[in-house]
Amino acid sequence: MRAINPYKFPMGFPRMAISMRAWFALVIMVSALLMAGCAQTQAPAPGSDRDAHGCIPSAGYSWCDSKQKCLREWEENCTAPVQNTTPTVVPAVVAPCADTHSVQTHDLCWASVANKQKNITACDGIYQIDARDACILPFVTSDPAVCSQLNTIPAQDNCTDRVAHALNQSAMCAKLQDITLQRNCYIDLNSPCAIETTPNAVASCEAMRKHDPALCLDDVCRFNYAQTTQTIDACDMIKADRVQVLSCKATVMQDPTYCTGDNLSSRADYCYELTAEALNDSSWCSYGQLGSLYRDDCYEYFAILTKNPDTCKYAYLETSRDNCYINYSINVDAPAACENVINSLNRNKCYIHTALQRGDPSACNGLMGKDKTSCYNLVVTGSVPIRDVQACMAIDNTEVWQPICLRNLAVQKKDSSICDLITSASYQSECKAKLS
Repeated sequence: MRAINPYKFPMGFPRMAISMRAWFALVIMVSALLMAGCAQTQAPAPGSDRDAHGCIPSAGYSWCDSKQKCLREWEENCTAPVQNTTPTVVPAVVAPCADTHSVQTHDLCWASVANKQKNITACDGIYQIDARDACILPFVTSDPAVCSQLNTIPAQDNCTDRVAHALNQSAMCAKLQDITLQRNCYIDLNSPCAIETTPNAVASCEAMRKHDPALCLDDVCRFNYAQTTQTIDACDMIKADRVQVLSCKATVMQDPTYCTGDNLSSRADYCYELTAEALNDSSWCSYGQLGSLYRDDCYEYFAILTKNPDTCKYAYLETSRDNCYINYSINVDAPAACENVINSLNRNKCYIHTALQRGDPSACNGLMGKDKTSCYNLVVTGSVPIRDVQACMAIDNTEVWQPICLRNLAVQKKDSSICDLITSASYQSECKAKLS
């Protein structure tokens, strides 16, 4: 019996010879199949399995609703913390001046707070208007709008003045209602000449202040500058009249020979008159020629200026002396000077013109007859207002013109008490009837 070869296939199977190369190929193919099967059953990559809340279960995260976030329960408890429901007690704010017991102490308290804290809003706690304004004022520096918010005119003025000085703006001085404060404001912030009311006055002030006569706008300024500063060169700047140039130099040097510089007697006489007035010295009138109108006018000027009618007697011409007394009487209200008038017509003219000019019918007393009556009539019944009761009571004619004067004065002044001064019953009744 033959031995069975274990390397041969059983009966019925075809016999195939398997080489070593075939065996290796078979082993490699089986290994590849096994690896492919393992790859198909491998676990998903971390982070690719997020749930609806965005949590990653594969990483151990789950959604915590109480905390509204993803967490790992072994790292953080999902139970919500217990909230403290006890309300926090806030201490009440106590106003710094709440415990005051009167308006005055209340306002003083707020003013003190504003001052200590340098806080203008604290002034709003003040009740009294004046006290509030006084509290605000120290805080105002450069804002003019704040001034209009103040309640009193003095406070507004002080505020505006403070701002004007802070900003160095003289134009703001015009807003000041107090005239004295406005004037001082202009002086502080501008030239002191700014307070003058006319351009010529401003120029004259500036010329003196800056010592420059070229700043003058007129000859009066140049003449005054030369006289005040004793600067004869300024006289040559006078433009209008040659006589004024000569008088200017004569005034500065106080030397009458300057008036004769042009060798014209009429110009010299006028120069003496101007110089006498500039120096306020009537002795200069005598340098004029006898009979010169400039000389006589010079004496008339000083007669009225000094209220001394005796100066008129130095006028050389008779007509000049009469005119001197007439003008003296009118200007000084001294009808007694009319007695010195030589010409009778001029004398009557002196009384009448004085009476009319002064509204004084008693000035007619120096006249006679019809001239006196005519004078009373012109003054008492004319368009010239009667001066006063004393003028009526001084009338010589007490029977007719005095009561008529008082009656007309009462009507003029609408004062019935003047009627009681009338002694004549008929004139008194007529006076009161006109005012009833």
